[in-house]
This record gives sequence, C-alpha cells and structure tokens, in this order.
Amino acid sequence: MIRSFSRFRKLMLAAIPVVAFSTLIITADSAFAGERQHRAAGQHRAERGSGERTRSADWTNNRGSGSSTQTRTWDRGSGTTTRDRSTTNTQGKTMTDSRTTTKSDAGIYTQGTHTGFNGKTSTYDSHTTKNEDGSYSTTSSRTNAEGKTGTRESTTVKTEDGISRTGSYTTANGKTGTYTNDISKTDEGLSKEHTRTNADGQTSTRTETVARTDNGYTKEIDRTGIKGQTSSRDIAVEKVEGGAAKHVTQTGPQGKSREWDSQINFNR
Repeated sequence: MIRSFSRFRKLMLAAIPVVAFSTLIITADSAFAGERQHRAAGQHRAERGSGERTRSADWTNNRGSGSSTQTRTWDRGSGTTTRDRSTTNTQGKTMTDSRTTTKSDAGIYTQGTHTGFNGKTSTYDSHTTKNEDGSYSTTSSRTNAEGKTGTRESTTVKTEDGISRTGSYTTANGKTGTYTNDISKTDEGLSKEHTRTNADGQTSTRTETVARTDNGYTKEIDRTGIKGQTSSRDIAVEKVEGGAAKHVTQTGPQGKSREWDSQINFNR
C-alpha cells in the first residue's frame, strides 16, 4: 500500500513542469512576494532511511526586511515526514506552521498546527485512502482559533494527461459548496483549472497556464468571480547570475493594471 501511495505522489508531482532550474521555480512563487532582494541558504543531513533538510532566507524591500526558515525531516522506516516553517514579516510578526505526515497500510494521514501573523492558531488534519477503482479519497478538516471547524471531502482520479479532483466543502461558518480541480500536462508545461460553486449556485473560476521558456518560465492566471468580475496576472521569471528576475503585470476587475519587478539571489 505504501508503494501505491508513493506512485500517487509521483503522479501529483508529474503535473509540475520540469525546467532546468526546478528549485528556482518551486521557490519563486513563495519567495517573490514583492521582495526586492532575497538570499537563501540550505543545510542537508541524511542517514540511511532518514534525513533532515533546512532552508533559510532573508529579504529586503521598500517596506523593510523579513526572514523565513523551513526544516523537513523524514524517516522511511516509519513512513513519517515532518515539516516546520517559520516566517517573520517586515513588521516583525511571525507565522509558524508545523505538519506531520505518516504513510501506512491505512493510508496517508497528516496533522498540523498553524499560527498566523495575527497570533491566532488553527489545527489541520487529513486522511487519504486508495479506492478499489484506483482513485483516491481524501477527508480533511481545519479548526480555527474560535473552535469552529471547516471540512472538505474529495476524490482524485488519474486522467490521460494529469489528474482531476472533485469535492465538497463546509466552511467554519457553515457555508457549503462543491469544487473541481483539473491539472494537465501540456507540451510547454502545465494547465490548471479550479472551479468553485457555492450553495446558491454561484460559480467562480481560476485558470493557470505555466510554460517553460529557454531561460525560465511564464505563468498566466485568470480569475472570474461569482458576480462575473475578472482579474488577471501575468508572470515572467528568468534565470540570471546567482538567482532569477521576475516581472509581474496585474490587471484588476476595473481594468487598471500595475507592474513590478523583483529579484531573488541564492547564497550558496
């Protein structure tokens, strides 16, 4: 069973485009939040069947400076992986997130705790099992600082060129709805489409197209809200000496656009 879930994880990862600087792409979306300068350093320690990896980063922009650290440990013998992440923003406030995932014959089980920049703490858990038809079912819940719980249930199936997930949700405030997530590989990269329908039958969509370039990648994101309002974001990332440069063009529902640039530098 553990091998089956390992194949499922590979299937999920297969939907991500592979580029020459894959580590850069994984880091860019989280690190490029308007920072003008970003430096990252990593440490890695491994033993037979187990290991630990730590990555840290700091940045400076027109609002100030901040930092982040992420540590991932794993033990193949027990099937357990733990990820601890801490981020301090430009106002000196800290967000922490800790999750532990265990794989066994019963499925994949994840538990986590999240404390936001506002100091409020929530808890998270999910359980994934494989069905007889080869699909995967996941149930998850999140309990906020006030003790209210939101839940999700979904089924994921393999498609000809990716995966498709359908599910339902109940928010912490009791609102319900359904959603679909489709991820497919393309010749240039990948395509994602997310659709969400609330209890009143109103639907919002988000489409995302990622394409490899000779020296990086581009990403186009289009959103349509439940009232028909639209917005878009075009992102271009290029590898440069020591890191990468990013250019973003964002257009809001009123048709107004703004552009900005940022750069990430790796301290190896």
